[in-house]
Amino acid sequence: MTNTAYPKILVVDDDKLTLDILTSMLEQDGYQVTPVTSGKEALTSLSREFYHLILTDLVMEGMDGLTLLKEAKKISPGSIVLMITGHSSVETAVNAMYAGAMDYILKPCERADLLFKVQRALDRQRLGKIAKQKEKQDALLELVRGLADTLNNRITSVVALGDLALEHLQDNKIDKAQDRLRSAVDAALRVTEVVNELLSVTSYINEKEIVKIALPSVLSSLRKKFVPFTIKVTGDGQTLSVRALDNIPLAFEKIVQNAVEAMDGQGSIEININRVKDQGMVEIRFIDQGSGIAREDIPKVFLPFFTTKGTQSPGLGLWTAYQIVTGSNGTIHIESEVGKGTTVTVRLLIAESQN
Repeated sequence: MTNTAYPKILVVDDDKLTLDILTSMLEQDGYQVTPVTSGKEALTSLSREFYHLILTDLVMEGMDGLTLLKEAKKISPGSIVLMITGHSSVETAVNAMYAGAMDYILKPCERADLLFKVQRALDRQRLGKIAKQKEKQDALLELVRGLADTLNNRITSVVALGDLALEHLQDNKIDKAQDRLRSAVDAALRVTEVVNELLSVTSYINEKEIVKIALPSVLSSLRKKFVPFTIKVTGDGQTLSVRALDNIPLAFEKIVQNAVEAMDGQGSIEININRVKDQGMVEIRFIDQGSGIAREDIPKVFLPFFTTKGTQSPGLGLWTAYQIVTGSNGTIHIESEVGKGTTVTVRLLIAESQN
């Protein structure tokens, strides 16, 4: 094997002979292998340490491979899963791939096929991590550029207003000088606002504290905060709880605030909440009838400091929502058309007891 990091593999099969054979083949190739005989044992192992790859039989007594896959993704979303299946259950294995498995291996497992697919899956995982790291670096660069531009513009305003105040003082125009100084203070406070918002978001993301959040309480808070704006909630998932960072309500608030501003504070917004079938997730759609977003601007909406509202807005609202949602192992995307409104869709994991 060419890997020098010796990836950890969790092998799950309720047939002891098959489990021993798989474990032996993988260990001979240098992998660190933990064999277990049930899905329950597998979940216990996953809760204790990280495994790069989970190799599980699809058909087992008790918890089957598909159920294990769904539960494992909640505990360890970074682990990749390979299914072992017989010819009669290939269709089920394909369905497992739709649910998040990377590949499947047919029984009886040939050594060459097993090692090839395990290595290929780990290579894909490694390349995916490299791509994510590159994405993070690009995002950081974009953040630094945006911060530099924003601070430069606002500090330039402070300096210019200060210069004007000095000129008014020299001309003994005290009232005008005071007005300029007040404007300079306001501009400086907006700089502080930008910095504080960045610090608050990054501190939450770095902590990575995933907790159980009840959607009803979040929705109630949104309604109170945006009175007298109308928020209509629909869908079958209104009473669910989700697993997310404990500041996920702030993400929702930023999305709604963006919608309110797009409609100039008038009208209503619909929040549609529904379970995503067989994925253990809930989909939350924020639908407004505002001015919409130009097609060329849609790829920029989650970038820091992007705004179409001028200098009064720091352009951090949707960026903040994106950081919190993705930090919660969720997804967020936006659809919009000028003159027809905007829909922001968030997907989050449902708390385990409600699946």
